[in-house]
Amino acid sequence: MAKGAVKWRAIAESVFPADARFVEPPYEPGDWILFVSWKLGTDPTRPNKRSKTVRVVVSEEAVEDYERGSAGERLAADWRFERWLLRRLRGFDPEHQAPLGHEPQAEAWVIETVELNG
Repeated sequence: MAKGAVKWRAIAESVFPADARFVEPPYEPGDWILFVSWKLGTDPTRPNKRSKTVRVVVSEEAVEDYERGSAGERLAADWRFERWLLRRLRGFDPEHQAPLGHEPQAEAWVIETVELNG
């Protein structure tokens, strides 16, 4: 498991809507990935319609640099990760027109080492 995985997931859970569903594939060395979606509640004919899925990705290089950082550097990176997620979420339109029974295309949000680790 990536050193930041537990912290990054906790940050994501605090940023996304309260009813969001989080799916974290088994970690293998490389990128850290988290899939997130939530019920939209905007379509009376589809009360359980979910948002487009967000694929949050911390690049392999960012993971490795984070793991090499001191506790203080990781704390600062966690703060940057939270701010980055908040900015991305503010500009995100979760609505989609995928027909019932079809998954809308996931949107990838990739954070690179410069953005995460400074």
